[in-house]
Amino acid sequence: MINALDAEVASLREQLLTFVVAGGGFAGVETAASIHDFEIGLAGCTSEDVEAVLPDGRFGAAEERAARERFARAKAVLAQTPLVAIEGDILRIEGPHGSFYLREDGERPLLMVAGGTGFAPLKAIVEDMIHRQIVRPCHFYWGARDRAGLYLHELAAGWVREHEHLRYIPVLSDPAADDAWSGRTGLVHTAVLADHVSLAGFDAYVCGAPAMIEAAKRDFIAAGLPAERFFADVFSYAVPGAGS
Repeated sequence: MINALDAEVASLREQLLTFVVAGGGFAGVETAASIHDFEIGLAGCTSEDVEAVLPDGRFGAAEERAARERFARAKAVLAQTPLVAIEGDILRIEGPHGSFYLREDGERPLLMVAGGTGFAPLKAIVEDMIHRQIVRPCHFYWGARDRAGLYLHELAAGWVREHEHLRYIPVLSDPAADDAWSGRTGLVHTAVLADHVSLAGFDAYVCGAPAMIEAAKRDFIAAGLPAERFFADVFSYAVPGAGS
């Protein structure tokens, strides 16, 4: 069976060695581990485990036959091309595609405003800038309810110590008594407005809950930020039962 596939192996290998990484974290280690786990799990499956369910919930017999054939062919190719990489192998890894990334169409200074765990996407942008030695002035505001919410405070403070074009401004909206907080308080987006009379010359990257994003967009534009220079990653939630 494998010999009959030799003519297709090259093109199928190209497809089988293209992985889409849809998660974060320590990507290199997690990706390698996930690929290995996938191979182990796949080895225990047969084409009989493949079922084709149509959008209306019916089982499609013809689709199922085709899917089982593709599965069998894929396993045959994988038998010739193990997914466990060895030193010198090339794996093509395609990162997630989205709209929240650094625009590099100018040298405008940056406002980065994070609410809570909205810190994570902005952290990725800052670390990419550091890696690529992009030195545009960057004002990084991180808002949380209390000191515990600034879960990587020392990391962000370290950026400032090592890179003079970066500023870090943490803001707590409701610090606990035992936080002994002497820094900024209030809403994080209003701290931006208190520091900058006009936002006309900035690019703004804002990440957090919908209410914070809406307030920041409204007030930043009112302070002169061009609407097209406001970029946001909104933490939205699916409504249970929506679309069913």
